[in-house]
Amino acid sequence: MKDTEDFLTAQGFQAYEHKDTDALQRRKVLYQRRLEGVEPVCRCNDKLHLNVTLYAYELHGKVHTSAEVDITGEQPDGEWAKLTLYSVSVEDIPAKLANIEQRLIRAWVASCELAPVETEAQEG
Repeated sequence: MKDTEDFLTAQGFQAYEHKDTDALQRRKVLYQRRLEGVEPVCRCNDKLHLNVTLYAYELHGKVHTSAEVDITGEQPDGEWAKLTLYSVSVEDIPAKLANIEQRLIRAWVASCELAPVETEAQEG
Protein backbone atom coordinates (compact mmCIF):
# COMPACT_ATOMS: atom_id res chain seq x y z
CA MET A 1 0.00 0.00 0.00
CA LYS A 2 2.95 2.31 0.66
CA ASP A 3 3.96 2.29 -3.03
CA THR A 4 0.46 3.39 -4.03
CA GLU A 5 0.42 6.12 -1.37
CA ASP A 6 3.78 7.39 -2.64
CA PHE A 7 2.46 7.30 -6.22
CA LEU A 8 -0.65 9.33 -5.31
CA THR A 9 1.40 11.92 -3.45
CA ALA A 10 3.75 12.24 -6.43
CA GLN A 11 0.69 12.77 -8.66
CA GLY A 12 -0.35 15.82 -6.62
CA PHE A 13 -2.94 14.22 -4.34
CA GLN A 14 -3.40 15.54 -0.79
CA ALA A 15 -3.90 12.87 1.91
CA TYR A 16 -6.55 12.99 4.64
CA GLU A 17 -6.38 10.07 7.06
CA HIS A 18 -9.45 8.95 8.98
CA LYS A 19 -9.11 7.12 12.28
CA ASP A 20 -11.74 4.41 12.69
CA THR A 21 -12.00 2.64 16.01
CA ASP A 22 -14.13 -0.38 15.10
CA ALA A 23 -13.21 -3.99 15.85
CA LEU A 24 -11.50 -4.42 12.48
CA GLN A 25 -9.08 -1.56 13.18
CA ARG A 26 -9.65 -0.18 9.71
CA ARG A 27 -7.38 2.33 8.10
CA LYS A 28 -8.97 4.72 5.64
CA VAL A 29 -7.05 7.39 3.75
CA LEU A 30 -8.68 9.81 1.31
CA TYR A 31 -6.42 11.21 -1.41
CA GLN A 32 -7.84 14.20 -3.26
CA ARG A 33 -6.65 16.16 -6.31
CA ARG A 34 -8.38 19.03 -8.06
CA LEU A 35 -9.35 18.31 -11.66
CA GLU A 36 -8.27 21.18 -13.88
CA GLY A 37 -9.94 21.89 -17.21
CA VAL A 38 -13.00 19.71 -16.60
CA GLU A 39 -16.37 21.34 -17.28
CA PRO A 40 -18.85 21.57 -15.80
CA VAL A 41 -17.48 21.92 -12.29
CA CYS A 42 -19.42 21.24 -9.10
CA ARG A 43 -22.18 23.84 -8.92
CA CYS A 44 -21.75 24.32 -5.17
CA ASN A 45 -17.94 24.43 -4.96
CA ASP A 46 -16.98 25.87 -8.37
CA LYS A 47 -14.35 23.12 -8.71
CA LEU A 48 -14.17 19.36 -9.12
CA HIS A 49 -11.96 16.79 -7.40
CA LEU A 50 -10.84 13.25 -8.10
CA ASN A 51 -10.94 11.23 -4.89
CA VAL A 52 -9.04 8.01 -4.22
CA THR A 53 -9.86 6.27 -0.95
CA LEU A 54 -7.58 3.49 0.25
CA TYR A 55 -8.87 0.99 2.81
CA ALA A 56 -6.93 -1.53 4.90
CA TYR A 57 -8.13 -3.77 7.69
CA GLU A 58 -7.03 -6.93 9.43
CA LEU A 59 -9.27 -9.96 9.60
CA HIS A 60 -8.20 -13.33 11.02
CA GLY A 61 -4.58 -12.25 10.97
CA LYS A 62 -4.57 -11.19 7.31
CA VAL A 63 -4.49 -7.60 6.05
CA HIS A 64 -7.04 -6.83 3.32
CA THR A 65 -6.86 -3.72 1.15
CA SER A 66 -9.05 -2.11 -1.50
CA ALA A 67 -9.55 1.24 -3.18
CA GLU A 68 -12.38 3.43 -4.46
CA VAL A 69 -12.01 6.21 -7.02
CA ASP A 70 -14.77 8.79 -7.35
CA ILE A 71 -15.93 12.18 -8.54
CA THR A 72 -18.57 13.76 -6.31
CA GLY A 73 -20.36 17.04 -6.92
CA GLU A 74 -23.51 19.05 -7.42
CA GLN A 75 -24.75 18.92 -10.99
CA PRO A 76 -26.38 21.76 -13.00
CA ASP A 77 -29.89 20.80 -11.85
CA GLY A 78 -28.95 20.92 -8.16
CA GLU A 79 -28.77 17.14 -7.73
CA TRP A 80 -25.67 15.62 -6.14
CA ALA A 81 -23.85 12.78 -7.86
CA LYS A 82 -21.17 10.39 -6.63
CA LEU A 83 -19.66 8.48 -9.53
CA THR A 84 -17.50 5.65 -8.15
CA LEU A 85 -15.39 2.74 -9.28
CA TYR A 86 -14.91 0.57 -6.23
CA SER A 87 -13.20 -2.60 -5.09
CA VAL A 88 -10.14 -1.65 -7.14
CA SER A 89 -6.93 -3.40 -6.16
CA VAL A 90 -4.68 -0.96 -4.27
CA GLU A 91 -1.69 -2.37 -6.13
CA ASP A 92 -3.37 -1.64 -9.50
CA ILE A 93 -3.99 2.06 -8.80
CA PRO A 94 -0.67 3.30 -10.29
CA ALA A 95 -1.28 1.43 -13.56
CA LYS A 96 -5.03 2.03 -13.84
CA LEU A 97 -5.62 5.49 -12.37
CA ALA A 98 -5.27 7.50 -15.60
CA ASN A 99 -7.85 5.31 -17.34
CA ILE A 100 -10.21 5.32 -14.36
CA GLU A 101 -9.93 9.10 -14.14
CA GLN A 102 -10.90 9.51 -17.81
CA ARG A 103 -13.84 7.11 -17.44
CA LEU A 104 -15.16 9.01 -14.42
CA ILE A 105 -14.72 12.39 -16.12
CA ARG A 106 -16.66 11.15 -19.15
CA ALA A 107 -19.41 9.81 -16.88
CA TRP A 108 -19.55 13.14 -15.00
CA VAL A 109 -19.79 15.19 -18.20
CA ALA A 110 -22.43 12.88 -19.71
CA SER A 111 -24.51 12.96 -16.54
CA CYS A 112 -24.33 16.75 -16.37
CA GLU A 113 -25.33 17.06 -20.05
CA LEU A 114 -28.50 15.08 -19.31
CA ALA A 115 -29.38 17.15 -16.24
CA PRO A 116 -31.78 20.03 -16.84
CA VAL A 117 -30.28 23.38 -15.88
CA GLU A 118 -32.06 24.80 -12.85
CA THR A 119 -32.97 28.48 -13.19
CA GLU A 120 -33.27 31.03 -10.38
CA ALA A 121 -37.07 30.94 -10.73
CA GLN A 122 -37.01 27.16 -10.11
CA GLU A 123 -34.76 27.56 -7.06
CA GLY A 124 -37.04 30.10 -5.33
